[in-house]
Amino acid sequence: MSLSVEYWFVDLQNSEQQSEKLFSLLNGDEKIRAKCFKFQELQHKFIVGRGCLRQILGFYLHQDPAKLNFFYNQYGKPKLNKISFNFSHTKQYAFCGVVQKEAIAIGVDIEARERRNNVLALAKRFFHSDEYIYLEQIKAEKRQATFLQIWTAKEAYLKAKGVGLQGGLDRFKVQLEPEPKIITPEKLDWSLKIFSKDSDHCQAIAVNYPDCDYINRGFWN
Repeated sequence: MSLSVEYWFVDLQNSEQQSEKLFSLLNGDEKIRAKCFKFQELQHKFIVGRGCLRQILGFYLHQDPAKLNFFYNQYGKPKLNKISFNFSHTKQYAFCGVVQKEAIAIGVDIEARERRNNVLALAKRFFHSDEYIYLEQIKAEKRQATFLQIWTAKEAYLKAKGVGLQGGLDRFKVQLEPEPKIITPEKLDWSLKIFSKDSDHCQAIAVNYPDCDYINRGFWN
């Protein structure tokens, strides 16, 4: 039986207009965190991202978004009872993955396509050796995009594990062909989706369940 994984996008490009009404949804700690941003643009984006996340989760749980009480693991990953979720953002968009089931490990990542100098050197330093060899062998014109796919998938997996980058990018590997796959030392079955919402971004979703049905819910309004 497949597991339904729904995902949403949030537009952060006009966050100043939305932040005032969403600020009231944040709890005390989130409001303090928002006010700590040095630049107002970043403050507005944080408020909109966090406020919309609360609205999305409140929608699924049939609860007032302002009354959701997150708890956190030792690495700061937020959680709620009765639902599994994860959240990521760039300057332009936020990205949220949701499973309407508790205790599912889900991680998402969204990255902007920005040219990186010498991706092979980065891969050799941080990636699994098989991933470095794969990048070395493909055509140079495909290397940037392929590097970003692997990086995004790795971040999604580590976020699903709840450990972040300190979990070690080289301790597991991402296989892109014939289909995206996460290969771990524990040999557990993970589902991995890598895709692009547009030509400027790359997204990935990692879930600790072998058969997932991914559903695009579009933009949260």
